[in-house]
Amino acid sequence: MLKETLDIHVPLGLSFPPGMIAYWMGSEKGPETIELAREVVKRPGSFLGQQGDTHRCSYPHGLVDKWHENYCPWGPALSAKKQRAFMTEGRDSLGEFMGVEPTVYVPPNHLWDDTTLHVAAEMGYTHLMDKAMIPLPAYRFGGLIVVPERDLRKGQFDGAAVYIHYDELDAHRGFYGHAMANAESLADITPERVSQKLIERNRRMKHRYKLVRDIVMMPRTAWRTLRS
Repeated sequence: MLKETLDIHVPLGLSFPPGMIAYWMGSEKGPETIELAREVVKRPGSFLGQQGDTHRCSYPHGLVDKWHENYCPWGPALSAKKQRAFMTEGRDSLGEFMGVEPTVYVPPNHLWDDTTLHVAAEMGYTHLMDKAMIPLPAYRFGGLIVVPERDLRKGQFDGAAVYIHYDELDAHRGFYGHAMANAESLADITPERVSQKLIERNRRMKHRYKLVRDIVMMPRTAWRTLRS
């Protein structure tokens, strides 16, 4: 996929959790893939996104998902100091590894709060990627542009951005053509006025979805824990 985008000069955003650097480099095709990724994110119109630092919650978790970092649905809110600390550490390590500084912040698991927005804006990120539970356009928060991402697999092409998880690439194969043909740089996205009511509605729906997902997955998680 990376080779294809390089051949047809399509702007692409690649977002990584810095804590997985050792994992990538230790895998069979990791070094080769990373070299391609470095080429992609350095091209005009493309960008490097940062998914927190470790992508793992700082609170202990039992039978619920631990793969979030800026906001925990099951624990108390993190202070600006704590969020800034791991966001800074992740940005420094990822920027050094990729050879270009990440300009886009992607809260792990799309979970964030107002503190995350303030910290991201203060740190100079240009964009923050979110999950669109409702068809929200991109909107401005201070010097930051929040871009609600649509789900490409569901055929949602009408948003400012669509997202694909690396472990779901094959499931999206049938949608690449349309997405590639219509891709544009984040710099071309014009933020619109969005009411706070809609922003909060999207956030509540997203948090509710994550909570329900955790609850539904509890029996399976418990079974895996017992077997191990």
